[in-house]
Amino acid sequence: MRLSGSVVARLSRQLNDSLGTTSITVSHDIQECAEIVDYLYFRLPGRIVAHGTPAEMRGSSQPFVDQFVNGKPDGPIPFHYPATGYATELSLSTGAG
Repeated sequence: MRLSGSVVARLSRQLNDSLGTTSITVSHDIQECAEIVDYLYFRLPGRIVAHGTPAEMRGSSQPFVDQFVNGKPDGPIPFHYPATGYATELSLSTGAG
């Protein structure tokens, strides 16, 4: 039987609440995490770039947080990488006759 991430996350939250403990969850699924955590940290390699409650992060004006929380394709983290043309990728000649 396979448990979904959502079920595991909710079970973890219930366990923490029952035992009065703390857990650290690492995930790219901000929407799911924001439903079960008390506090969020956003990191880039080597540093924390933002932190706060889920409500604070949803209302953040920081470009990185806004891009990540709202799933925007454009922002400080590039999703569009320069690429060669498809013909070049396929080693096709693009020159005329």
